[in-house]
Amino acid sequence: MNILVPGLAAEIRTATSIAEPYNGGPAIHYGTVRDAYTVIINLMYGLTNKGNTNAATPTSETEVLVVQRGAGDGVRGVWTGVSGYLDRPDLDDPLRHAIVEELKEEINVPADDSLTGFTTRVGRRFTEPRGSSGTIHVIPVALVADRKPNVQPDGIEVSAARWIRIGDIAALGAEISFSPGYLDNTLPSVLSVFGIEKPEVYTMMGFNAESKPTI
Repeated sequence: MNILVPGLAAEIRTATSIAEPYNGGPAIHYGTVRDAYTVIINLMYGLTNKGNTNAATPTSETEVLVVQRGAGDGVRGVWTGVSGYLDRPDLDDPLRHAIVEELKEEINVPADDSLTGFTTRVGRRFTEPRGSSGTIHVIPVALVADRKPNVQPDGIEVSAARWIRIGDIAALGAEISFSPGYLDNTLPSVLSVFGIEKPEVYTMMGFNAESKPTI
């Protein structure tokens, strides 16, 4: 079983040197007031083989799961991907562990450590500010499902979930309050691993190719 991002565990341990109990359990939460690492899972279904290759690629018809953050989340009400902190850098593959845990905890989708039934692609990483001086290191992941899974929000961290076509995102803007970072960073970062870059990403979403989405 391949490590999704080699060296990530050591990187987290070095960057976040303060350890404290996590939710009162046996796990260790690594984080400081300055830095944290998080994964945003872009659960996808319905990729298409283009041309003469066997490489499956997202299109405007591809469905992606978005969730509304619940009362137990600091950004309550906004829509984005399933997400969570990488709090186990004591493991060889903290990213894989976080993906499995967040699927189960937030939307009740079971997955084994091998992520059987899913194809995993790690997107281009980016950072976001954390408070006045901290940094969140965001690792977006495309998790392509062989079969469209049934999802059940936990009602705490996630209050609602729905499958949407990538091509409908612009039209849904009046109905769904997307996180600005999801449209401008997360989804484009994931699509980049399939060779889809801006402004084509915005065109796929249904926006004007010459401009960023208007939130």
